[in-house]
Amino acid sequence: MKIKIKSDYLLSIQIVLLIVLSVSPVIPRGLSIMLLCALTLFSVSKGVFHNQNIDLIYVLLMIFLLLSAILDVAHTHSGQPYSLVNLTYPVYFTCGYFMVQNYEKKDFYRFYENIVFVLAILSYVGMSVYFINPSLIYSFPTYEQNGVTHHTIFFFNYLFSGDWMAVRNSGIAWEPGLFQILLNIAFQIGIQNFDGKKRFVRVIVYVGAILLTRSTIGYVAILINIISLIKKDKKYIVFLVVSIITFWISIYTEISYQLTYKLVGSSAFSSRYEPLVNAIKICWYRLFGLGSTQYDFLYKSENIGSFDSYTQILIRYGYPLLILIIGRLVKMFKDGDRNIAFIIILGLCSEPIWGCVLMAAIYFLKNDVKTQYLEESNGKEN
Repeated sequence: MKIKIKSDYLLSIQIVLLIVLSVSPVIPRGLSIMLLCALTLFSVSKGVFHNQNIDLIYVLLMIFLLLSAILDVAHTHSGQPYSLVNLTYPVYFTCGYFMVQNYEKKDFYRFYENIVFVLAILSYVGMSVYFINPSLIYSFPTYEQNGVTHHTIFFFNYLFSGDWMAVRNSGIAWEPGLFQILLNIAFQIGIQNFDGKKRFVRVIVYVGAILLTRSTIGYVAILINIISLIKKDKKYIVFLVVSIITFWISIYTEISYQLTYKLVGSSAFSSRYEPLVNAIKICWYRLFGLGSTQYDFLYKSENIGSFDSYTQILIRYGYPLLILIIGRLVKMFKDGDRNIAFIIILGLCSEPIWGCVLMAAIYFLKNDVKTQYLEESNGKEN
């Protein structure tokens, strides 16, 4: 039993690290890479993979990532600094891949949901400051991202654009649209794993937290979860109808806001659409993309700063890597994680997180992990 408890404790710590190092903007990149390397070494040392071959997709991903990193040296002309992205993505995928070889999918998802559930509750604490004493935010520690200074209490980040403060639920993440992905995935896991009062509590916590992100993609993703919820328990149709009637004014106001300021014709849409189109035009005939160094060099001059994952992959690494990532998402869909796959596919449409260590881990989750470490744990428990 002690070994089992130790195993659970270690998995919790590792998932916390995966989440924090994937989405938190306050962790320096150098420290992040060091922690991920240490986590990789620990995972490899604890997992003796008997009768398990290295996943071919992981091997191909690493080949393309490392090949691009080598070829990208040629792009360091005119003093252009070599992009560190070439080093970070191989570390992310290696850490994510080897960590999940030690654990089964159901265990990983269970601990992931527990951790994000706590983060969702903490996000209410962070949001409450907006309404109780917003001036207090200016006394919190600061961090800089993309030349903009923001404030943080580490489990919640307060985002600014000049003197304007965004009253949105960003939680532990650098952006509300990223936090909603964590929440929606956890919400789906909660729907599948709980019933009765435990499920109801999660519905309340996750729905509220996701709505407070005010993320357009988050609203679409939550519809997937609501449909899944109703399929599990028809009684939630009544809950949904009552909620819509009760909060109709707020719902109408939010829909109007999204239509006016976030969708086609708005400045927010244009700021994302134009770079996306430019990225596709530039990489249309480039099989292996521009390379990260060249991308960094052209980022501002050519307005190709795409905000989604798909064009980020295309512009940095080209079609082969894009096909591999889409292939992993399709495999998730076929392996029974249909709703989680849908949520990730939607999330990657708005956030460049395709290669963060958390996503890398989820891509390679398995149902039938058998390692010496786990077998010993089960033997002790019995």
